[in-house]
Amino acid sequence: MKKLVKFSKPNCPHCVIFDPIFKREVEKLNDKFETFEVDISEAPHLIEVFNIKGVPALYKFESDDFKNFTEIEQIFIGHSHEGYKDLLDSLNTI
Repeated sequence: MKKLVKFSKPNCPHCVIFDPIFKREVEKLNDKFETFEVDISEAPHLIEVFNIKGVPALYKFESDDFKNFTEIEQIFIGHSHEGYKDLLDSLNTI
């Protein structure tokens, strides 16, 4: 099963706005993938590992063990309300 990982920070205003939208849309598609949430303030080393340019960010993983980083795809970065409307389209491409 494909994995979807949301990277965010609790003090990020975009993340606070994005979180309920993300949860609502993911609930509609929960049979397509497993979801995980990572607070990058608790794991700052992941910013470099995944080349995170901003949060909230969604990444798709094809690998079952998260070890094959060549199959990581960033599918969404939410920095504006206009970007949030594209979330469902982004999730449907998974």
